[in-house]
Amino acid sequence: MVLLDSLGYLQQGECGVTRDVTWRPIQRASAKKQKSRRTLLALAVLLATNLAVVLYYGDPRDQLVDDTIVETKVDVEADAEGQSKTTEKSATLSAVVELDGVDGFSRTWDATAGMRTPARVQRVAVVGLSKGQTVADAVVATGAQGAAALDALGSLSEVVEFRRLLPGTTLKARFDLADQLISLDIHSGALDRFRAERDSSGWHGAKLKVEVDQVLSQVRGEVESSLWNALMASGEGPKLVSEIVDIFGWDIDFYREVFPGDTFRLLVEKNYVEGDFVGYGSVHAAEFITDGTPHRAYRFARADGGVAYYDEDGQSMRKQLLKSPLEYGRMTSSFGNRKHPVLGYSRAHNGVDYGVPKGTPVWTVGDGRVIRAGWNNGFGNVIEVRHANDWVSQYGHLSQIGVKQGQRVFQKDVIGKVGSTGLSTGPHLHYGLKKNGKYVNPASQKFERGKSLAGDELKQYMREVETLRGQIEKISVVFSDIETVEHSG
Repeated sequence: MVLLDSLGYLQQGECGVTRDVTWRPIQRASAKKQKSRRTLLALAVLLATNLAVVLYYGDPRDQLVDDTIVETKVDVEADAEGQSKTTEKSATLSAVVELDGVDGFSRTWDATAGMRTPARVQRVAVVGLSKGQTVADAVVATGAQGAAALDALGSLSEVVEFRRLLPGTTLKARFDLADQLISLDIHSGALDRFRAERDSSGWHGAKLKVEVDQVLSQVRGEVESSLWNALMASGEGPKLVSEIVDIFGWDIDFYREVFPGDTFRLLVEKNYVEGDFVGYGSVHAAEFITDGTPHRAYRFARADGGVAYYDEDGQSMRKQLLKSPLEYGRMTSSFGNRKHPVLGYSRAHNGVDYGVPKGTPVWTVGDGRVIRAGWNNGFGNVIEVRHANDWVSQYGHLSQIGVKQGQRVFQKDVIGKVGSTGLSTGPHLHYGLKKNGKYVNPASQKFERGKSLAGDELKQYMREVETLRGQIEKISVVFSDIETVEHSG
């Protein structure tokens, strides 16, 4: 009875035994549920273990390298032999490369691609303009579509004279990821650079600003056969020949009055772009000694804004008439090899003959008016120009005449070209000069000067001349030392 009570059988029945009607047999858990409970228990233990490790050692992910940040610093230095070498400075496991400012690279990380996404410019094509080729065709040759090429060029129409572009002009086209033209550069000269760029609003064109470094340089040379060859031998360019002739052209006939042993010294500006020589600037001071006679000129900017050359006393280098009717700077180097292109003055011939190639430009020696332009027997095609102060200049045997009778002309205007018309045995120019109706020897004439400096301007000029003269004289000292060493060896 006691046992039954303890088991809950307390309900009393017909046999006198009481039994609890709410009783149910105890059911054991299935094997599947027991397995799930064990798994949860194991996970709980594992999580507790990991938590303990993190609390003790810290988060192990902090010790890993972040692959999305790739930074490298690269220093370049020169080794003992002058060659460049690269030294990496990195405290991490990954190499670092600084690419800021480098075309075609971006710091944007594309996790899906696993590499840096490229910048807007994906391809660059450079072509040179060919003879007879249109600019549009040249742009299309880079791979640009015709419509894009026309749009880009259209944006440059106000700053670029396309018809004046010469063969060899450089065109640089840039393309995006879709290989669409996004910018176009045109380099027609060292200082003439233009760019068209496309943005969300369309194409925009402009002339690029070019940084020019200007250096005041010393130039010296000695004539052996011609001024042209002397300058070429000193490493200078043809443009400097024209500069010298323009300065001294009123005092020296560079065809007739330049001899072996003549010397020149110059202080001239030289222009550089990115370290490359791109041309000459102004000549600040010049000296030319011909046949022992020195000629010196200095550049001066007047208060009225005008710029001109004056001699050491402040008198203008400009005169009413030039000494020569030919632009010496236009001659070729092959002609410069000739020592005596001028045949000389003949009283009977009434002028000076210049033996120069056919087609050489002829310019008028001074301002005036054409009084004759046409055929005149022995002179062939001839031009005569009347100048102030009763001067008349004459140009004969021309192959071409470029002016008409009655036309007004100005000093250095090209009026015709050298030929061999009339009584002539070969291409040459006959140059005659009349004073008061009579022929005179052009080489021996003294012509009226331009306006000279005076007052405060003259004082300022003389101060500048003193400085420039000192710089010119230093050129002589340097070269004299070199010559002494060479001769003593």
